[in-house]
Amino acid sequence: MAADVPTMLLMIITSSLMMAACMAVVGWARRSEGLGHWASALLLSALGHLLLLLRGRVPDALSIVAGNVLLASVVLCIIAALYRFQGRAVPWTGLLAMPVLVLVLVSLYRDS
Repeated sequence: MAADVPTMLLMIITSSLMMAACMAVVGWARRSEGLGHWASALLLSALGHLLLLLRGRVPDALSIVAGNVLLASVVLCIIAALYRFQGRAVPWTGLLAMPVLVLVLVSLYRDS
């Protein structure tokens, strides 16, 4: 039995949306623990994987470049959530460099 990539992407999207909804409900009153950042990461994951799923149906700039930038932003949000959970200030300047770097590199090497 061969794995079907679009089906796996749909499962990632569905589970990410369900977990984001659960975290949003659980973390509604606890804004300082980083659950909002974690729920945002899951939403970005769902959107990024959706764009990857749409490859060939939407322009490559959207499916490849924006999809990968969103998936890099997932890591950014998870790191921000960990900082918030530890009660530390989030170093946004350093963290925002990662998706910008992904944007530049994926844009340059999109056709290779």
